[in-house]
Parts: sequence; structure tokens; C-alpha cells
Amino acid sequence: MEKDEVAGKCFEDWEVGDEYVTMARTVTLADIERYCGLTGDYNPLYTDEEFAKKEIYGTRIAPEFLIHSISTGQVNQTRLFEGTTLAFVGLDIDFVNPVKPGDTIITKGKLVEKKETGKTKRGIVNFYAEVLNQRNEIITKSNRYIMLTRRK
Repeated sequence: MEKDEVAGKCFEDWEVGDEYVTMARTVTLADIERYCGLTGDYNPLYTDEEFAKKEIYGTRIAPEFLIHSISTGQVNQTRLFEGTTLAFVGLDIDFVNPVKPGDTIITKGKLVEKKETGKTKRGIVNFYAEVLNQRNEIITKSNRYIMLTRRK
């Protein structure tokens, strides 16, 4: 790659309707414990199996924003945005179903909107994304607004 080349797609490389699908990733108990320790979010639904057994899901679940964070990592691993993302500028998200330790998730995204900005060197894209588990159940639905660089 040349010095000024980037791996990711620039604003004008994307067309409304373009889609991506990430690789799968299994969420582990260790992932949940690390996330809770890092963030200080020790909700017993995430950290206490005996407590969680008596609640709605019957077992511990993964923190919802852990799943969003893993999804963001999955998207980054596609390299579609590598070197072209300037900012993550917005998020509208619905948490539909829980993820339990051992569940495997993928992320599917579709470009639903492109917006020019007042700056000629960047634009905003809106991807509708779904995180799905191994049973193809929707875990999260979101609109992710990303500022991308334009081609030089």
C-alpha cells in the first residue's frame, strides 16, 4: 500500500444499500468478567449466577454494551473502515434479546443514508446494523452514524 492509501472505504465508495457481514465470535464468561471489571458495572445479572438463576433469563447474561462493543470490533475487523473513520458521531440502539455465555454473535450492516457535510473532506454515513446470535435471533438493532473521510 502507498503511504497515502488506506484499506477502508471512503465516503464516496459507499452506496446506499451496500451491506457487510462480520465473522462470528463466541461470547465467554471471561469476556463478561473482564468487561465488568473494566467498567465497574457489577450488576448481579452479569456477575452473580445464583442471583441470575432466579431472574427472567435463568442465568447470567452479557452486559448489553459489551455486546455493542464486540460488534464494533467485529465491524472493524472487516477493515471496511480502516483508515477512513474520522469519528463515531451517533448511535440509536435497541437491545432486543440477551446474550448468554457461550452464545455466538455476528453483525450485519446496511448503509441506509449518506449525508454531505459543510466540509469537503468528510461525510456522514448511517448504517443500520443488527447483531444476531447462532439461532439467527436479533440481539440488537441500531443506527450507527459514522464520519468518513473523502478521497483526496
